[in-house]
Amino acid sequence: MKGVIISEEKLDKALETGTSYREILDHVFLVIIEKALIKSRGSKNKAAAMLKLNRGTMNKVLARRKKEAN
Repeated sequence: MKGVIISEEKLDKALETGTSYREILDHVFLVIIEKALIKSRGSKNKAAAMLKLNRGTMNKVLARRKKEAN
């Protein structure tokens, strides 16, 4: 992997404002899933395969995000 994706400074700032490690991980995980879905043109099967994830795991993350948005 090349370069820094998330800077330590931004992580520290998020933690200082009360964001938990779990919230940061969940957010990054969701961003990665969304990018894979874009790259796979919306195919959950292909996105899950690209990420080497079980499709059920990916669907749980997406469902949790949808539930939180409502």
